[in-house]
Amino acid sequence: MGTGSPTRPRRPSGRRAARWRVVRASQVRRRSSRPPSGSAPHSRTGTVRDVPPSDASLCGIVLAAGAGTRHGGPKALVVPWLADAVHLLLDGGCERVVVVLGAAAQEARALVPDDERVTAVVAERWADGLGESLRTGLAHATGDAAVVTLVDLPGTPTSVITRLLARTGDLRQVVYDGRPGHPVLIAAGHWAPLAATLHGDRGARGYLVRHGVVEVECGDLHDGLDEDVSRT
Repeated sequence: MGTGSPTRPRRPSGRRAARWRVVRASQVRRRSSRPPSGSAPHSRTGTVRDVPPSDASLCGIVLAAGAGTRHGGPKALVVPWLADAVHLLLDGGCERVVVVLGAAAQEARALVPDDERVTAVVAERWADGLGESLRTGLAHATGDAAVVTLVDLPGTPTSVITRLLARTGDLRQVVYDGRPGHPVLIAAGHWAPLAATLHGDRGARGYLVRHGVVEVECGDLHDGLDEDVSRT
């Protein structure tokens, strides 16, 4: 065993060198994108702008907390709307789904699909409006991005989510003939600043517009109308 400085391994040259640089860069990016261990969901700062949909970790959020006064009762209790919304997100590629309940939460919880990938939470201040429900959902989200939808959009095809994920941008919103709708994709880096703007019945649209949301037209796939809107 010698006493001199250890010999450094030689880096490959030529084509092998090019391949080595590509692999090395990929490893560095992968390590740098990992969140610190034990970090809270809102501490995430990554985006999905340049991440292929197949590599992004997606968390679905179903907002189902409202009292449905115009509908005649909580929409979470309408069978099979809640289950359909959950399966839409799972089938669309979400690894787990957070269901946000509020009005009639105990009865609605019984309608949440019995699946280990699905978590039901209650927005304690659900009566304050949609903003509080979304804030609760974001607080329980995990992964690289959240895909948010509403319970009262039955019939939404999985192809809408497929198109949403095929686009780039860390904020993306489906539009139907130019009308903003759901689902909405929100990268993890936006969860905390967005949550800070949510009060009462104020939703996310203002924040999305201010931060350059990418609108994804899906009017050829679905009408996107909720069940408070006449379809006649």
